[in-house]
Amino acid sequence: MRHAPFCGNGNKRARDYPQRGVSLIELVISLAILAVVVPALGALLVQIVRIPPRTQESIQLINEARQAQRQIQADGLRAQSFVLGSEPGYGTFGWYDYTASPVNRYEARYYYDTDRVRRELSVDGVVISDDTVARGVAAYSDLTIEACPTFVKGSILVASADTGSEANRTTDFYARLRTEPWGEPTSMPLGYALFAIGEAGSSVKGISLAGDKMTMTGNVHSNENAVLNGDNNSVTNAVTTVGAFTVSGSGNTFGSTSPGVTVRAAPINCAEDDFPSPTFSWVGNVNLGAQSQVWNGWPTREKLKPGVYYATGSLTLDDDNAVGTVTFIASQVIVNAKDTQLMPYAGGITAYATGTGADRIKLTLDDGIWRGMLYAPSGEVDLALSNGFTLYGSILAQGITLITDDNVDRVVHSAY
Repeated sequence: MRHAPFCGNGNKRARDYPQRGVSLIELVISLAILAVVVPALGALLVQIVRIPPRTQESIQLINEARQAQRQIQADGLRAQSFVLGSEPGYGTFGWYDYTASPVNRYEARYYYDTDRVRRELSVDGVVISDDTVARGVAAYSDLTIEACPTFVKGSILVASADTGSEANRTTDFYARLRTEPWGEPTSMPLGYALFAIGEAGSSVKGISLAGDKMTMTGNVHSNENAVLNGDNNSVTNAVTTVGAFTVSGSGNTFGSTSPGVTVRAAPINCAEDDFPSPTFSWVGNVNLGAQSQVWNGWPTREKLKPGVYYATGSLTLDDDNAVGTVTFIASQVIVNAKDTQLMPYAGGITAYATGTGADRIKLTLDDGIWRGMLYAPSGEVDLALSNGFTLYGSILAQGITLITDDNVDRVVHSAY
């Protein structure tokens, strides 16, 4: 059954009503309202989207600091060495490109130049670029670098010139260096065979060499005086001294000699905390010959176990034919032995004396081969050598005394 559509007067369909447009008055009013509201909304939107000036500066500071961090760490990863510099220089990374023929030597030197840090890159001594690494570095001291043989670390502070110290950014960096393979060294990561720090107030200063037929491969530097007594000794590179360089004897040769230079910063600056936890440790003095736990083979004492050996007092080794991969850290390191063969376990350092004064590292060695650094940043390294002892490494100390007897065929101090 069909129902008729309901067509009461109160329910007319929309099409039954006439369509009504916007009047001119309503349009004018609407446009007037929009003219007031739209600019206000636009201004509000700009304020929301716009980055505040302080935020812009902060972003720029972050970018500058990160750029410096990335560049320093990249150089560290490719470098085999880092030598600290003196103001305005910070230091120089060095590495060899063995894929080239002939092999190329690269050096990246960082230095300060009026509110910025720059990087000078050279190949085989020829500068190929000199670029800004970071801007907004207000003072030389705002970039700090510390170096140990196997790593470089530090921090850089950049600040806005407009807002002063209120807008700044400090970024830390750490770079572990690429090590050279063992063997006859072709490079000199530290740049120095011998380096005497000779700080003011130190009781032991300078370099004293006495003997014949010594060969030092690398540079020799003293922040005090240097004395050489003997015949047929040689330094392949430069001898530089802040004080006098006195030579007596005949047949001595040097790459060059330069007394009266300015004081140089030590090429490395290591602390006890930069090394791994001790493998073996003692309070007071220790003689390794009586410590069964450090030897492979007892009581024959065939070989020292690898690791860091630490003593708060003196650490003594007096066993002939001792062999091992070790790092000795003690107030005083004493070795009296024949035909020893030692290699560094940590940080490229074989012996590190933490004490102050004379004879901090005291070695009396007859023949043998050592690799690594002898490091006494607050004291003296004293060596009495005979019968062709060879050190593939560097000696860095407040003062260095080296004496050889008449039977020496060859003594080599070669930065490894």
